[in-house]
Amino acid sequence: MSGFEVAGVVLGALPLIITAVDKYKATARILKNFRHKEPHVQKLIQALENQRFCVESELVIIWNGAFNKEDLVPIPPTSNDFKSPMVALAIQKHLGPGYQHFIAALSRCEEALVEIATHLHGLASDGQGLSVLIQANPPQPNGSYEFTKKIKFALKKDDLERHIKDLENATNNLSRIRDYSRLRTPVTLQSTSSAASRIMSSFDAIRSHACRLYATISTAYAETCHPEHEAHLFLQSRAKSLLEKGQKPRKSPVTFTVSFSQVGPDDRCTPSLATKVRILEGDTFTPQSSDITLPTGGTTTIIQSSSINPRRVSYQLNAQIHRNSRSTPLTNPSSSTQQPSPPQVIEDLCLHMSKGIELRGLHLSKDGQLCYHQSPEHAFQTQLGTTASTIHSLDELLQPTSTIKLYLNSRIALSFKIASSILQLNDTKWCRRPITSDMIYLLCENSGIPGSNHRPFISRKFSPSLEESCALSAKRAMLELGIILLELWKNQTFTSYATESQNPYHTFGARYDLARNWLDANINEILPIYSDVVIRCIECTFVTSGADYKWSDTEFRKSVYDYVIKPLGKLVHPSLGE
Repeated sequence: MSGFEVAGVVLGALPLIITAVDKYKATARILKNFRHKEPHVQKLIQALENQRFCVESELVIIWNGAFNKEDLVPIPPTSNDFKSPMVALAIQKHLGPGYQHFIAALSRCEEALVEIATHLHGLASDGQGLSVLIQANPPQPNGSYEFTKKIKFALKKDDLERHIKDLENATNNLSRIRDYSRLRTPVTLQSTSSAASRIMSSFDAIRSHACRLYATISTAYAETCHPEHEAHLFLQSRAKSLLEKGQKPRKSPVTFTVSFSQVGPDDRCTPSLATKVRILEGDTFTPQSSDITLPTGGTTTIIQSSSINPRRVSYQLNAQIHRNSRSTPLTNPSSSTQQPSPPQVIEDLCLHMSKGIELRGLHLSKDGQLCYHQSPEHAFQTQLGTTASTIHSLDELLQPTSTIKLYLNSRIALSFKIASSILQLNDTKWCRRPITSDMIYLLCENSGIPGSNHRPFISRKFSPSLEESCALSAKRAMLELGIILLELWKNQTFTSYATESQNPYHTFGARYDLARNWLDANINEILPIYSDVVIRCIECTFVTSGADYKWSDTEFRKSVYDYVIKPLGKLVHPSLGE
């Protein structure tokens, strides 16, 4: 038996064998010793039913995909359609490289059924192979089967358990092969393309602002007061942008959350303050009703670099980053008796920060000025590394010895935020190399509440030396994202799995093979929508407008949104799929 014809044989043999085993169970109940064997027979029937459902479902999906119409799988299974070379060619074209693997999986199902059928006695032409068995025992007009002889089933409990396991393995392998074939087949953007275009337009603007933000921080830190300076960029999913329907009449300003610090000679960072950065499209800062009030008695300062022809950028720094913190209502500048002081110029951001001056109202404006407003006394900011919060890398939190536990719902939300951030920050100097779990840090609030919100961020160091260029491989980045998603689902690091399996994991090929093996070993434990995303990332099966995977390719980025960001977003925000 070869080719697609094996599908018809398996499809025809399953209901026949299920009926025969069920008939045997009904007649054998009168036997005294059968009560010890009955649970195993029932498990065998259930395994056969599961395989029947799987085979029928898989064939319907493949049949509809190959012929682009809602046709049923041809009945009876002995139909010549299963023997047609044209049908086999269409199925092969649909499954692509996975066709031979799919046929091999069906053949494995056939072998498992043959093993069971050889121990069933009382069927017409028993022991003559499945094809002969199907022809000799045709179904009744109503689809049922009638047997003229008493059915006997000569298998012991141990043999039954072995056959049950073989059936389950064959069924699982069939589903896995079909999933891989489907996900490796080139995809086309569907009706979400317009939504994806809108999202990509928004994310492109965010990426541009992130580049400006990095350049400004780099320029402002171009001093030799410390060996290195450091900035932390908090990751954001931008879920609000993803959930928006259609175009808004007025664009909302983009904000980033950052913190600044310096690295001393002992390689230790001083605590820094987390602050919101607002990017302005216009030339001036106009307060919004949702903004924190700019202090009327404070001091407005413009930060400029002392280097030649500095690249000047401006931000709006919002100190109150906690969701539960309240903002003071805005005061109309025209009606206020007090006006902000004129801008003051400083030449060194690090020197200014070291004075302990709290910043507020920092914004990046189009005219290239780095402006901020000094906070009044008692202004609230979150200080990193204090007793109120601790910083840990994601790699540390996934260790078995970690005292801070990330629950599954928190890990899924984190996977969505990380994936969305990678799509926003690609080809920027914030992501010089593919992000891995040891590069992601979390600000963990010591609230004592299980599942507290932990805020992820990435860290970048700035030094006076010439920085290397940014050349991030999209394919490598997607592989590492798939590995992070696996780590988050399994609550285990990729390194620990590699150590357990005693496999190398430092090269691209080794990491790909190990990630595939890890996924295969746990595919049945992972939520299907989540495992589909992981497979997409590891295999890098996305739409491209050219031969290579490039972040500059709009079609590629749209495809990443459709097949990675959106499915993960549905798990966190169900309305994203509406």
